[in-house]
Amino acid sequence: MYVTPPGAKPNVAVESVAAVQTAEGPKLAVTVANRGTAHGVLRDSVLTVTGRAPDGRTVTAELRNDTLGTLAGANILSGSSRQFLLAWPKALAEVDLSAKLTTTYE
Repeated sequence: MYVTPPGAKPNVAVESVAAVQTAEGPKLAVTVANRGTAHGVLRDSVLTVTGRAPDGRTVTAELRNDTLGTLAGANILSGSSRQFLLAWPKALAEVDLSAKLTTTYE
């Protein structure tokens, strides 16, 4: 049960994004933080990741639905942050990464 005061709202955003090496190969480590005043269950989320292609060009990858892994539908408590390891977007090299999350809340 969540007790939510009137006017309280979630505000979840990407705090950091980085490449991490795992036994299965590179993964995208995305840390999101809820700076809002209510918990937020993420729905209809799109993670837009910008970085470099192997040839040096700037490229963007949009992750949504099944490519978001456990980030899709995650519950982020107010004042907390969580890290998610996602499948590596093949279009990106492992440098110069940034990301933006757009979502609605349940």
